[in-house]
Amino acid sequence: MKTLTKKIEVDVSKEEVWEVLFNQFGQVSRFNPLIKGSAHLSGAAGEVGATRSCDLNTGGTIKEEIISAEPMTRFEFEIIEGSMPMVKKMFAAYSLRPLADTRTEVTFIVKFMASPSFMGGIVKMMMGRMFLKMLASLKDYLEIGIEVNQGNHTNR
Repeated sequence: MKTLTKKIEVDVSKEEVWEVLFNQFGQVSRFNPLIKGSAHLSGAAGEVGATRSCDLNTGGTIKEEIISAEPMTRFEFEIIEGSMPMVKKMFAAYSLRPLADTRTEVTFIVKFMASPSFMGGIVKMMMGRMFLKMLASLKDYLEIGIEVNQGNHTNR
């Protein structure tokens, strides 16, 4: 499996970040420019076992499930149905580290298997750019309330 790690600092508390990323897991399309729509599917919101559906901008739908969590610190989820282009299997995690009362470092870690496997390096490079855009949109959403939509996500 290949691993990709991206970080960003946001000027909000880790509690506010946790609320958006974990407790509102099904509403990822509010800040993720890779996703045109999302919905909570099953399980209690903000708990291990919660699932969401994500309609990708590239077409297709994936279903993701929270598989582990350390409250206010880290949680991991995986694609359990559907797929992303050239990705056979994928796990992702958000990790939060407070830098001050109202400043948090958000780390996004992705582990994936490319399909075909020789495309792993190219997929990692493409994902790196996409996930930096996602983190920049998350920062805008958390700090100033800008939700991603079809008209503004390409400008990031």
